[in-house]
Amino acid sequence: MQAESTYGQSLPDEELVRLCREQLPGDPRPFHTLVARYRDQVMNTAHRFLGDPHDAEDVTQEVFLKVYRGLLAFRAESSFSTWLYRITVNTCKNELRHRSRQPTLLEPDLESLGILLPAAPSTEQAVTTREQRDAIQETLDRLSETDREALILRDIQDLSYQEIAEVLGIGLSAAKMRVRRARLAFRELYGRET
Repeated sequence: MQAESTYGQSLPDEELVRLCREQLPGDPRPFHTLVARYRDQVMNTAHRFLGDPHDAEDVTQEVFLKVYRGLLAFRAESSFSTWLYRITVNTCKNELRHRSRQPTLLEPDLESLGILLPAAPSTEQAVTTREQRDAIQETLDRLSETDREALILRDIQDLSYQEIAEVLGIGLSAAKMRVRRARLAFRELYGRET
């Protein structure tokens, strides 16, 4: 018998979902494999939305609980990962509504947002990295939820436009437009911050 830590690692998501449907609750190994495969991505997405690692951990647990409960109802009209991102984004939005406050993003990934920043000479960039991080965070905090969501999914989580459309339940052209509008808003607000 395979060790718990290596069970199903080479299996595609669709096969693991099928095994979960057949074997849960008796054999949790296929589900544990899905959790291990996606936990860091869900946690990172939640952290970007919520701005707090402890809240992100709580939401990550809630997301996987929802996935566990919803596997039998999952219709596979989209990929498992798209379904998972949709659950993650909706759970984060619900948490934000519950808290009734704007999210903050801690220590944004400058490389992921690099395409949105104006080019700076390397010596100046080294001196102002901390200032840039603060300005990026303030700018992201000031974006609308819709714009922030689009930027996180495209420029931080690196989802395709099609995946963004599926996660947000919008058309492909609307997803492209949302990302474009969010990038423009980010650039405009960032320019005011610096």
